[in-house]
Parts: sequence; structure tokens; C-alpha cells
Amino acid sequence: FMRGRSLAHEVLHNWWGNGVAIDYNGGNWAEGLTTFMADYALAEDRGKDAARQMRLGWLRDFAALPQERDIRVSKFYGKRHDASQVVGYGKVAAIFHMLRDQVGTNIFDQAFRLFWMRHKFRAARWSDIQAAFEKSAGRDLTWFFDQWLQRPGAPKLALGESHLAKKNGQHQLTFKVSQEQPVYRLTIPVVIETGNGRVTNRLKFNGETKEVILTFNEKPTRLSIDPNFDIFRRLLPSESPPILRDVTLAADAVTLIAAEDEAMQLAAVELSKRLLDVRGRRTVRDAGQIGAHPTLIIGSERKIAEILARMKWADQNSRPPTAGSAWAWTRRQAGGHPVLIVAAKDAASLKALLRPLPHYRSRSFVVFKGRRAIERGIWPNSQSPLTRSLSN
Repeated sequence: FMRGRSLAHEVLHNWWGNGVAIDYNGGNWAEGLTTFMADYALAEDRGKDAARQMRLGWLRDFAALPQERDIRVSKFYGKRHDASQVVGYGKVAAIFHMLRDQVGTNIFDQAFRLFWMRHKFRAARWSDIQAAFEKSAGRDLTWFFDQWLQRPGAPKLALGESHLAKKNGQHQLTFKVSQEQPVYRLTIPVVIETGNGRVTNRLKFNGETKEVILTFNEKPTRLSIDPNFDIFRRLLPSESPPILRDVTLAADAVTLIAAEDEAMQLAAVELSKRLLDVRGRRTVRDAGQIGAHPTLIIGSERKIAEILARMKWADQNSRPPTAGSAWAWTRRQAGGHPVLIVAAKDAASLKALLRPLPHYRSRSFVVFKGRRAIERGIWPNSQSPLTRSLSN
């Protein structure tokens, strides 16, 4: 249950999922559509920054999804585990965001009114959504639906060399954008900052590399490729600080129980099973056995402090300073492998996390007082490689 979102989500299922039922031949479109029209719409109502943060959250969740657990959207049938939610809810919601950007808000709304009128009280497929959009937009959208529904994964963008020169009294900016195979057909927002403010260009991109030349009256000072995360893409490492899902989704994660007594041991084992999305994870007895694996360290506050001190981790991404009864936070090992640490004052405080903590897998840290989360957030990240300061 997500406070402020779950009610709207379930109410909207009276239209998408109940009013128009799901024909599962080709996948479940309703969860992602409902996420877009309910959860994301509420974020848009709060403002551009809240909407941007939700889009970035979808990308962070996808970045935490191991490649071997990724599936095509057309193979999502329902939430069987947390990995399927990343695709069927977040990725599909992002697809509808890009579809609205592709056709415009008026046609987007018109298409879903048509879809409703054609299929209310009947079952519908993704192909029926495509047909409604092609009718409303008056053009073939096979390329869009094929690349987003029939492929796993997401595009990975890179900003290549850039050059700023003065030509005929104007400032000419030249830069290269590239993407890895398989190539996606994209419309990428490119934001240029000048002395007169920001200029946004929409870059049509359908290849591995493209050179772009833009001219300005004012000197450009900064170049950003998709700074607001409007494209569903693979985040680059510096764009994606560790979150709980980096460990909970990992098939090769190991668990280290840091317990002082039997009650803490039992609580830690029970919570670790609730958190981890794949059964049969390996449990180790000593920090020296962790190795280069995603790791969950769970148990008492005192024992965990001892372990972190021995491993010389105590001064990096240290525990959130807020006072509470339990804390969950993430960090990365020197080799980049994620670590999730869950520490509690006592066994009762750890057991209190059984229900609430799994709802915060998209966060970098959470502080609890009993069962209530009193602070949560994402660690700050460094500047994206898709953003660059410009000079002659």
C-alpha cells in the first residue's frame, strides 16, 4: 500500500482491468496504464519536479533489474514478483509517457476515449490500443509498439565529442550522440543553456551515432541530453545511486546475519526472506565470505557497527543520522557491488519492518520508528555524463 497513490490506482482499475478487461494474449497492459493515469497523474498534479522524480524512479528500478530477469513487455501477465513489477508497472507507464509525447496530449486522450468506446465490458489486447492510436493519429505506429513491447531491455545513450565555434557572428555547437545495439527509434529532448535561458530541441534519432549541429545567437554554456528522463533508457552508473532493489533483485546476492541472540536471528532470517525476491540465496557466517556479490547485512545495530568497522565501511554512505528504532541503507563496495544494511535496536524493532520495508525498495535509505517510516530518500548522485559544460 502506497499512501496517497494506492486508492487512486485501484479506483482507476474500474476502467482499466474491469471496465475493459485484459486479454492476456500479448501481455497485461492495464497495470502500467493505471500506473500512468493514476500514480503518475498525481505526481504531475504536484508539479514538474515530482513527475520527473517518478520517471527517474522507474529508470532506477530498471537499472537494478538483472538482465537475466528482464522480460519483454508482451510477456508481462501480472505481478508475480518484484522483478515483474519493474517491467509491467514502471516500464509500461514510461511507454505511455513516451507515446503521449509522440502523438500529443489531445490525440492521446482521443485514442483512449476510442479504446474505451470500442472495448468497454470486453477484453482487449495491446494490439487494440495500437489500433485506437493509429486511428486517432492517422499514422502507422507499428515501429513504436514493436520496439517497446517485443524487445526486453532499453536504449543506452552516450554523449560523444562536442565542439563550440564562432561562425558568421553566431555560435555553432557540434556534438555526437550514440546508442548501443539494438537501435531504437527515439525523439530525444536536448536542452541547451545560454545567456538568454534554456532552449529545448527534439532530436530524431534512429541509428547508432548521429552528429548534430546547432546555431545560437547567444553563447551556449551547457548541453544536456534527456535531462528530465523523458526517454525510458538505461541509466549510466553516475545517474543511478544504489537503492534497495540493487540487492533485493539480484539472483547472486548473499546474506550476512548479524545477530546477538536467537530472537534477533529469527527476526533477521524472516525479514531477509521477505525482502529478497529470489529464493535459495546464499547465507554466509562471516563478512570475509561476502566476496564480490550484492550483499544484505541484517541484524542488530551493535553487531552491524562492529562488522562495518572491521570492513572499514563505517565512513562511507554511513547510516542516516536520524534517530529511530531501525535503519535500512545502501552503499557500494569498492568494486561497485551493492550492499543493503538493515540494522535495528532489538528483535522487536526488526520484526516491525516485515510489512513496511519491502514497500521502500526504490529508496536508498529509510529510517523507522516502530513500523512507521520517518525518513526516506535517495543518495545524491554526481553529474550525468549526458550533461556537459561547454567552452570554446
